Amino acid sequence: MNNHRHFLIYKPAGYLSHFVGNQRKQRKKKLLGELYDFPDGTIWVGR
Repeated sequence: MNNHRHFLIYKPAGYLSHFVGNQRKQRKKKLLGELYDFPDGTIWVGR
């Protein structure tokens, strides 16, 4: 049995469609992963 989970997110303005990235100080925009405590390995899929 697969333990897949899906999250439907309407990306707010000013956010990048990524969950992990380089140091926060180097970015002006926030990442989607900062909206919620998503499980490790979460990735975004298309529009």
